[in-house]
Amino acid sequence: MEKNAQAIVSFRPIGAAATRPAGATATRPVGAVLQTAPAQGAGREAPPALFLDRDGTLIHDPGYLHEPDKVALLPGVAATIRALRDAGVLLFLFTNQSGPARGLCTIDDVIACNDRMAELIGIDAPFDGVCLATEPPDTEGGYRKPSPRFILETIEKFHLDPKRCLAVGDKRRDLEAALRASIRAVRISADIDDPAAAAYAAANEIPTISDFADLLQILSSLFPPSSCSPFPTHCSPFPIPRSPMKNTVLTVTRAEAGASLQEFLARRLSLSRRAAKDLLDKRLVWVNRQCIWMAHHSLKAGDVVEAQAATPARRVGTRPVGAGPQAAPARGAGHEAPPAAPHIRVLSENSNYLFADKPCGVLSIGPGGMEEILRLQLGNPDIQAVHRLDRDTSGCMLFAKTPAALDAAISIFKTRRVKKLYQFVAAGRIENNPTTITDPIDGQPAKTTIRRISCNDDATFGSARIETGRTHQIRIHLAGIRHPVLGDRVHGLKKGADPRLLRVPRQMLHATELELLDPLGRGALRAHSPLPADFRRCLQMFRL
Repeated sequence: MEKNAQAIVSFRPIGAAATRPAGATATRPVGAVLQTAPAQGAGREAPPALFLDRDGTLIHDPGYLHEPDKVALLPGVAATIRALRDAGVLLFLFTNQSGPARGLCTIDDVIACNDRMAELIGIDAPFDGVCLATEPPDTEGGYRKPSPRFILETIEKFHLDPKRCLAVGDKRRDLEAALRASIRAVRISADIDDPAAAAYAAANEIPTISDFADLLQILSSLFPPSSCSPFPTHCSPFPIPRSPMKNTVLTVTRAEAGASLQEFLARRLSLSRRAAKDLLDKRLVWVNRQCIWMAHHSLKAGDVVEAQAATPARRVGTRPVGAGPQAAPARGAGHEAPPAAPHIRVLSENSNYLFADKPCGVLSIGPGGMEEILRLQLGNPDIQAVHRLDRDTSGCMLFAKTPAALDAAISIFKTRRVKKLYQFVAAGRIENNPTTITDPIDGQPAKTTIRRISCNDDATFGSARIETGRTHQIRIHLAGIRHPVLGDRVHGLKKGADPRLLRVPRQMLHATELELLDPLGRGALRAHSPLPADFRRCLQMFRL
């Protein structure tokens, strides 16, 4: 054990039962308490490492916590810590604790709270090292964040690669310490949403998560699997416990050149085309180290395709891409049952019409579509959609309950006497407000009026009112002014350095309001659909 004016350093493994260095008492000199496991041998491969803040990151922050019975883990912490440990990731606890210096608690109190946290996590030794920066705030040259001293010393002692290190915290000082040490950072807002940290994260392109469990997904986005990962492949990459996956690296042969990415994945991974499309939709495929989700992306000989694919339930053939047609597998006992249809919320209705709240991922018409679901749900085989929304667009849809009601409503839509309001999240800052776009689509006139609701340099939350109803109108018009809808797999961004883009689950377009005169009655038909949860999470992720 080394002692100096600022630190007590102990080089030995630590855990819930070993977090207290020998001789630790309430009268210990106020400074940084640094404990680490032995350094790795210089010849060994450097393991991945995370530097985790404590209060507001792992546990609830009541302010100067000193009572172990008041320690409360934040959601997802225990399972995520266990998953990271199972993946072989080194975990270091790095926390400012000025309470002892201020006379508000003792170092023993701080360590006792650490012991309780480890007990709640359910691992005897959850951390490979701990730094309790107990110096007062005005101390110079110590360990207190935003000083990167602990990170830099740990990197040196463990022979870590800074590219394989990442810090997680809820305060600006946590993020600043990481950048000063030249490692990546992730901001968390699970407990208290700190405006200073949010501004600093936005200015430095630091991703934000609102749930500690999201760390697993963002790490997979930051560090794709296998050869393009700066982490050892045994991390594979950071597994989400409830979704066991395997990583596959494939090289496109000359015979396979020109194949679509969906077709290539289906053949080489022995998946159905639908399962291959699901991989793309979930952003689990990389081509030459770029996340690609376009099903029709054309491959070239020598392209390296990396996929995080679930083990297929059944094989659908292993013939090379381009080898000719293959009979569809017969349905039988081994065929997977289709997923249960979602319950559709009816927003409002009268005797002739109803407004329904369409979820994303559901077709407007056809097998498994909104029409079919509502007919079964409401027991009315005559229900028909008056108009359509794209599969990945959510929100208001109007349905007719009788053939006569359908014909009357369609005539209203043809006259453009329908008020349609959408909300969206688009890439980048839309400067002009409002903006009217009149570029023709497929040779037909089209008009979209855009209004900005909130924005920053990364994204814009806005509304779009359309006077025409061209296919993909809002998406095409926004892409035309170089602000495509986030998550749009057809007209949107094909590449992006911001890891948050990989976490956008679908195109961020929602049909918020729909209004028209009742063609079979008096007054107006109108409905409003609130923003769904995935849309709200996207707004939060981009600080909108």
